[in-house]
Amino acid sequence: MRPFFFWFSFVFIVSVTQVAGQQLDEIGSGRAILFDGNNHYVDLGNVYDDLALPVTISVWVKISPGATYAFPIFNSQDNLPLYNGVTFIVSSSAFSIQYGDGMGENDPYYRRGKSASIPDMSGQWINLTGVMRSENDMDLYLNGINMGGAYSGSSPFPMSSNSPGDNAKVGYWYSNGITTYFKGSMDELRIFNRSLSELEIRQQMCKRLTGNETGLIGYWTFDELSGNILKDKSPNHFDGVLMGNPTRVYSGAPVGDVSTHLYSASWSGKSLKLDDVEVTGVTGNPEGVHIYKVNSVPSQTTGLDDINAANPYYGVFIASRDDNNFFDASKKSLNICSFFIREENSIPQWSPSAELKSVKRRMEIVPVIGEEIIVDLGVYRILCDQPSYLVESGIADLTGKSFLWSTGETTPNITVAKSGLYSVDVSDVCGTYSDTVNILFEKKPSFSLGPDETLCLTQPKLLTPYENPAGLNFKWQDGSTQQSFEVRDPGTYWVTIENICGALTDSVRIEKREVEPPDIGSDRIVCDQISHTLETGILDHSDKSVMWSTGQSSGSIEINKSGIYHVSVTSICGIDRDTVNIIFSKKPAALDLGNDEALCAFAPRVLKPYDSKGDLEFEWQDGSKGESLALTDFGKYWVEVRNACGIESDTVVLSKRETNIREIPNIITPNGDPLNQHFVLERETGGANRLTLYNRWGNEVFTTNDYRNDWDGDGLAPGVYFYHVNGSCIGDKKGTLTISR
Repeated sequence: MRPFFFWFSFVFIVSVTQVAGQQLDEIGSGRAILFDGNNHYVDLGNVYDDLALPVTISVWVKISPGATYAFPIFNSQDNLPLYNGVTFIVSSSAFSIQYGDGMGENDPYYRRGKSASIPDMSGQWINLTGVMRSENDMDLYLNGINMGGAYSGSSPFPMSSNSPGDNAKVGYWYSNGITTYFKGSMDELRIFNRSLSELEIRQQMCKRLTGNETGLIGYWTFDELSGNILKDKSPNHFDGVLMGNPTRVYSGAPVGDVSTHLYSASWSGKSLKLDDVEVTGVTGNPEGVHIYKVNSVPSQTTGLDDINAANPYYGVFIASRDDNNFFDASKKSLNICSFFIREENSIPQWSPSAELKSVKRRMEIVPVIGEEIIVDLGVYRILCDQPSYLVESGIADLTGKSFLWSTGETTPNITVAKSGLYSVDVSDVCGTYSDTVNILFEKKPSFSLGPDETLCLTQPKLLTPYENPAGLNFKWQDGSTQQSFEVRDPGTYWVTIENICGALTDSVRIEKREVEPPDIGSDRIVCDQISHTLETGILDHSDKSVMWSTGQSSGSIEINKSGIYHVSVTSICGIDRDTVNIIFSKKPAALDLGNDEALCAFAPRVLKPYDSKGDLEFEWQDGSKGESLALTDFGKYWVEVRNACGIESDTVVLSKRETNIREIPNIITPNGDPLNQHFVLERETGGANRLTLYNRWGNEVFTTNDYRNDWDGDGLAPGVYFYHVNGSCIGDKKGTLTISR
């Protein structure tokens, strides 16, 4: 893509020929010039050598789709290889205005301007306005909307226009050795030597100028029908010469003789009116709306008769940055009965339209003058016990009118025989007018609440006399007025139903059916059994289905393990359920706390009847409930162990043993005979005894911590020895022992 900012200029001097008697199309937007982008342009000659800031340039353009470069609209100084005068440029994505200082080109240092981005609106007529007041005060407007933008170029010098060798040109630009031509249609090019305000831009945008506006120094309407001269309607009369033979076409720019406008940030409740045409219902997000009026017969009248073509016509243009905006247009006079419409002036065909709803972006309108047809089918009618009815259109004068009913019939009146909405369209030269009437064929209510019933009433019964109760009034036995009644209890129920044609009453008796629910008993513990039978508790299963939580469907089941069991019994009255918790258990096993004991000394111990208590409860002689008991002294101990199936108990006694040794031997004769063979303390000493023997020199010759009366001298020589005996029951004893063989 070529850069957006560059300047073309070369010396091309041409003499301008004034053509007298040239025919013009000055109706609405009239004509436009179609430039091909190759060699079409307009040469205005060397006419703006005295141009200085401020400057305003305004134009309507329709950029050809698919272009990828910047198009020149107007260049006040073009020929010499210098940035010179004012240049107005547009592309599919931006437009700009800038000036040159006459010092050079191919460098931003020699120019100053402003560029603003725009959405791609190629293929549509758009208005572009550039205002330059000084090097840092410029504005760019799209369809009357200030687009902001950014400055470019850095020339510190004022604009240079005094270049006798440079010509002003439309649609042509030569700069930096490159020539560019405008591609698309152009109309209503205007140049002012003053700064137009935003309000002035909007006021002048959609209407023709008189040519005498303050500061107007160039005004080309492009309305000539033939020839190569482009007339300037400003006081300067800077007529141009068409170069390359560009095409004259009907202009689609939204321009008329009179215009009004409204710009707003919100369109809720907003409207705009010109004469008897009003714009309402603006949707999307447009910035402004213009209505313009053309006080002439359209240039192209295909589809219009002589009467309608003689009327002024109007145009509506949505001023926006996009084309996704809609409006409604309506008549504001009883004399306007319909419209003829086209999108814009370049379209020859006008089409009839009864109304204008959700029109996109723009439209041109010819109001059709006539009298509105009054269609009156009458008011809403209710017909009681009547087989048919004549629906009349209410039109007395049938001349020039056609009828189309919603039934497809085309007569002025129709006969109907069923309820419904009936409508008719009555058409004449002014358009189509409609009316609708609602006809209701009605009869006195006829219904029945049904026969008396015996019902389960586990679920409410809904009494519904009518499936479609429209138009009926209800009154039930309790005074309620709803369209149906919910029965929850036995009794007699009645309703009176009334409509415009009469009333009827009916009643019904509802009895309650008794239901036998399942009963599988209460939660229980089964003792010392390997199985147990569960039964539903229902005597008659013939009209019921049974389902247990085990998956069985019989009236009873056998179970053999603990758990929660439930049963569902289904009958015509619904489903009833019951649940039971069954625990299989056994009487506690026999327990044994051990044998009674007599002990010389007590050692702490723990009594624990079972390794695992399961569902057992314990109670010891001291009232404690633990599964074991820690003993710290002699005594009598007992425990009771119980569960739901029985009780077991046991007792143990631990007593202290007292032992008194009456005599300890002082001689043994270990010679193999049964007499005095061993050193015997006493046969019933109990407990463990420690024995130590010493010789006469005090040396230890024998010792044991658990003496069992089984020592026989153990190879010691005969003689006298000293013993020391110590035990829990025997106490501490010392003495002498003689070994004799």
